[in-house]
Amino acid sequence: MLVNCIKDEIKELKDDENRKAFLEYLNEAPKLKPGEVTDPTKCGDLRQYFEYDKNYADDDRICEEVKDLKVSK
Repeated sequence: MLVNCIKDEIKELKDDENRKAFLEYLNEAPKLKPGEVTDPTKCGDLRQYFEYDKNYADDDRICEEVKDLKVSK
């Protein structure tokens, strides 16, 4: 699930001084409340933040591509 992926990345980067900009990018992503995780509109907003179609079905791919941004130069 994309929401959990982003939360995990934020936790991992919280104390990484070398990734402050990436952490800020993730922190600016739309936040979902626990009851909204299954709301297609709210999940769509998160997907669009990462420049995907709001109905894009492969959250795992989005997650992997977001993680790839962490190490890109």
